[in-house]
Amino acid sequence: MATIALAAPPPGRVVVARFGPEVGLPSAQVRALAMGADGLLYVGGEGGVCRFDGARCEAVPLIPGAEPLTQRLVNVQGVVYAQTRAGLWQIAPGAPKQLTTSGEARPNAGISPAAAGGVWVATGVELLRVQDGAVVERRDTFGVEPWAVLDRGGTLYLGTSDGAWTLGDEGVTPLANLGVRAFLEDGEGLLVAREDGVWRLLHGAWTLVRGGCYATDLTRRPDGRAVASCGSGLVWEEASGEWSLATPKEGLPASILTRALVDQDGLIWAGTLEHGLLRIDQTDLRLWDDATGINLRHVTSLLPYNGGLMVGTRGGLGWVSPEGVLQPLRLNDEVLEVRHLASAPDGAVLILRGREGVLRWDGEKLTELLALDEDASWVGARPDGEVVVLTDRAMVRAHNGVVRRVELPGRALEHLAALDEAGAVYVIIEDKLIRVHDEGVTVVAQSPGRCSYAPLAMRGGRLYAGCGDTFYLLDGAGWRAVQPLEAGSISSMESLGETLWVTTTSALIQLGPSPRRLSIDDGLPFLSFVLGGPITRVGDWIVASTDSGLLFLRDAPRPAPRPLVARVASLHVGDRRLPGWEALGPDDTLLRLRLGVDSVIDPRRVRYRFRLDDGDWSAEFSEDLLHLPGLSPGAHRLELQARLGGGPMGETTTIRFTSPPRWHQRRDVQALAALSLAWLLAFTWRERTRRLTEELRRLNEQEAFREVFGRFVTPQVADEALAGRLSRQGERREVTILIADLQGFTGLAERLDPPDLVELLNHWLTEMVTEIEAEGGMVNKFVGDEIVAIFGAPLPQPDHADRALAAATRMLAAGERLRASLRRPDGVELRFGVGLNSGEVIAGCVGAERRLEYTVIGDTVNVAARVQALTRSVGKPVLITEATRARLTAPAVLSPEGEHSLRGHRQNIVLWSLSGPGAA
Repeated sequence: MATIALAAPPPGRVVVARFGPEVGLPSAQVRALAMGADGLLYVGGEGGVCRFDGARCEAVPLIPGAEPLTQRLVNVQGVVYAQTRAGLWQIAPGAPKQLTTSGEARPNAGISPAAAGGVWVATGVELLRVQDGAVVERRDTFGVEPWAVLDRGGTLYLGTSDGAWTLGDEGVTPLANLGVRAFLEDGEGLLVAREDGVWRLLHGAWTLVRGGCYATDLTRRPDGRAVASCGSGLVWEEASGEWSLATPKEGLPASILTRALVDQDGLIWAGTLEHGLLRIDQTDLRLWDDATGINLRHVTSLLPYNGGLMVGTRGGLGWVSPEGVLQPLRLNDEVLEVRHLASAPDGAVLILRGREGVLRWDGEKLTELLALDEDASWVGARPDGEVVVLTDRAMVRAHNGVVRRVELPGRALEHLAALDEAGAVYVIIEDKLIRVHDEGVTVVAQSPGRCSYAPLAMRGGRLYAGCGDTFYLLDGAGWRAVQPLEAGSISSMESLGETLWVTTTSALIQLGPSPRRLSIDDGLPFLSFVLGGPITRVGDWIVASTDSGLLFLRDAPRPAPRPLVARVASLHVGDRRLPGWEALGPDDTLLRLRLGVDSVIDPRRVRYRFRLDDGDWSAEFSEDLLHLPGLSPGAHRLELQARLGGGPMGETTTIRFTSPPRWHQRRDVQALAALSLAWLLAFTWRERTRRLTEELRRLNEQEAFREVFGRFVTPQVADEALAGRLSRQGERREVTILIADLQGFTGLAERLDPPDLVELLNHWLTEMVTEIEAEGGMVNKFVGDEIVAIFGAPLPQPDHADRALAAATRMLAAGERLRASLRRPDGVELRFGVGLNSGEVIAGCVGAERRLEYTVIGDTVNVAARVQALTRSVGKPVLITEATRARLTAPAVLSPEGEHSLRGHRQNIVLWSLSGPGAA
């Protein structure tokens, strides 16, 4: 179906990382940013300036006692200048040095490169031009107090709290009467950050670029597009010329943004007044994890529709309009569980609800198209309008009211299918690929490999499959492995026009016609793609399902990232650097590596290797620590290399040092130690091997026994028995007994065939046991259609009465679901009663010497059975005794049912019934 571009950016948030004082920032207030020639990010704020390498921010020392508040940082031809309350400083390269005094620089003043050389500094009273560490020129600002300055070919532009001005020899000329914070050259004109937005000044005319924000700073990407900090948000220029805005709603922390900066790789950095330093990894990546009632972590299908996007999940169905607004869709106020979505030839949407069948959405209403009585998870539409549904064992086809069923020669593998242009369906059945068409079923080939999950896709009339981590193409000779993806197991595949997209467990890959890969090394956030999660295109965005929500990726060429090269700059022992020919002490065996890099990087992506004295290179390692024990005395030569991600190794750093002899390096000591160690190692190895083999055999036998034993007793009893904590002598326990029984089971046995009866009974028992075990109960035994469950044994449970009542409530709800799903044409329905009683019992293993059973004995059990029998005459599905009600600690809605006599009991007993939904 043809789609149009979204009328607004897709929903979701941009990908943001936050860095604060925990990484060494002087404070959470960041007022200045600059990129140094060394590739490090210089960060300034309330506590001074530091150099940030992506992991730690190292303080830049100024004069002791100087006011550290930093307002501006700028890089001019490799020199980093800092404007502080202690004046103007040159902080890189080399040691920091003060260029002006504190009386000549005020807060909010600006720095700009000067056309005549050096930099202009706006002091709030005048302009200073600083060059080679000295003030070489002063300019009167004629009463204007500038906090922004730009030298454009000798013309000076000033920004103040009152407006913008140009400065000449005779005075100032006004340009605007609103506060200006920053200028940025923009072709023939200027971009201006004003308190009412971002404006363009061209030939004396002002044009609003982006309004509705207090712009505080301007910077530019490597491709020329502009970025601005904007009060509580960030704005940037798209490739189309439009401007996008990111605010706390889109993922930024709720804080005032003060500065923006773009590094060499196009990553946007922003300073804030409350949340430290922010890094916006990609503005063409959006992660949508807020779905207004639809759980986007369980997305089952995506479908472009009417310029927007249909989203199907396990918990609902919705449509994202072209304006990025989610509209939930419901049928008779029912929340839909969507298994798959497909487009019909007439533009309608087919909605598969698994066992419930197929619905049709025409843009205004939902109607039922096909009813099913078996589970299904894939739907498609042929060119003639025929609807095709794939189940475990069959292909169901419906057209013009006629339904046909084609049995499959095996079990469909994970319900994955592909539809070709002729309307035939390809699906993998166990170890074969089959084609289902008008004439029947044809075996095309064997499956591509031994895999339990194999997504399929059609592109250009050719069939592709994923198996494990390998991508396959079907040709005349069978399956041909095109390439291993080397990015984890393949999760899903989708043909989007001429492009084939694949997700693996950690990457999003475009296989053709222009190969492209996005993983955490390429700027993708740390996400896992959902197994079988859908992929689609809406407008110029690719949408994929991840474990954190929907990922939107702009489907447009992205500039190739600049290769990053890491270099080990120095080696340290504690706080001491090894400059070369340094003598190590006897205990100096743990060395720390320090990097010199050409970009701000994540140190977790760095890999190192070394070699000693021209030996072999070591295996790569990720820690920045090097352990060199047992060095021979004398001079040594250590070579170190580092690399980033999948990049090349950087240049080699060579460190020379000497190592003193140690007592254990004496030859006689070494010889004796070697003999002793060899004997000890041989003995230890044999003994550890024997013990390990015996322990593995015991563990394997215990696990196999537990697996078999656990199918005949509950997991709790199996664990207690294997641990030796079940006593045959018995013990007194206070418990709550739950007994549930199918009503009218004898009549059901007479009306149903044995297979139907057993299937019905197994359905009921499975559902009831699930709800009992969900509340921590132990199913003790089955007596025909009766279930006996214990709460409080063998493991103590102080709230056993609450758990038992909660289990009964869950059983009622499960019973309602069973009655709805197992409704039969012969009118057979499941009705059951539940009785609860609490009290003291004798618990333990009872039976013969060779056959034991863990059970409970006592009048409490008998009373529970009598109470369960009264559910028929009282007409309530759940009855509890006064003894159980008295032990409840959680609130419960109960109704009194008066006193009743029990067979075998002298005194009457007070009963209560469960009130609420499903209890009538």
